Amino acid sequence: MSTSSRNVFFEAVTAAVLTAVAVALWSPEDVWLSRLGFHPAWIAVLVLAAHYGSLGLFLALGLTLASLTGASYILGGSIDGLQARTGNTSDMFALAASLAVAWLAMLQERKVARLNQHLAAAERNHTQANEALAAFHEHIAPLRARYDRIDLSVTMWRDLASRIESGDVVQAARAALDLGGIRSGASAGVVYFCEGNGLGVLERFGHESALESLNIGIAIDRTAHAAVDRHHAVLAFDIDGPTEGDSDVAAPILDDNGGVLGVIALRGVSANRLSSADIHDLSVIAQWLAPALARSRSWRRGAHTSTAEAATQ
Repeated sequence: MSTSSRNVFFEAVTAAVLTAVAVALWSPEDVWLSRLGFHPAWIAVLVLAAHYGSLGLFLALGLTLASLTGASYILGGSIDGLQARTGNTSDMFALAASLAVAWLAMLQERKVARLNQHLAAAERNHTQANEALAAFHEHIAPLRARYDRIDLSVTMWRDLASRIESGDVVQAARAALDLGGIRSGASAGVVYFCEGNGLGVLERFGHESALESLNIGIAIDRTAHAAVDRHHAVLAFDIDGPTEGDSDVAAPILDDNGGVLGVIALRGVSANRLSSADIHDLSVIAQWLAPALARSRSWRRGAHTSTAEAATQ
């Protein structure tokens, strides 16, 4: 017997016993109450029928009849009253009402069962949706972080490009050094401009330790001079006996006619780590920097001419 059936049985027994006791106390000489049209026992039957449907109806009806029969025999009566009740119109109406109530209770119980099934399905869907949402958040977090990195990178590239293209020559040189350092991993670098037969320092970058080495080699950077002489990018091992004063890689900055405007040189990067693509990228950066150096040279030439003309006058 299931828990629900056991509960119905216990409630039906309790209702039947209480009904029999109450009727016996009220009318001990006639527990069937032959003089009444409606027997009070139908109240317990109707209540259980409304609560438990057909199961409550038949259990309550059977146990109530048994309890009243037992009470009648205990009090010295008989079942003649029961036989009289079977033909009582009020009892027939009460039985019909109990059946109708039990049928409605069963319909309601089935409706509740269907609603419970729908609720369970909705709860499962809700749980699955929460799990899917959690998985979605787990997957979108790396994408959001990647987007942030891409957005930061695009912003940085745009800033570097703007500085190289439209900034003054010092800003352009620093942007080119930043870009070259990012691409190659160099720890220091310098942009030279051609000044007569020598090289002058336009801009530099690097950590303190790298700058110390850079300061040592500025005047005797043979890698940079080799790049000027050969008109193409040069690695330190391309020259004889590279020393601490030589940059690891250098690329000439050429104007439209192939003339050398300057050199971009990097330090603190192993030549073994530089691929041909890295060297090519450095040459491209040098070409991007060429217009800024050309503008600077034109400005310097114009200023020098104006000064010479003023001195002549």
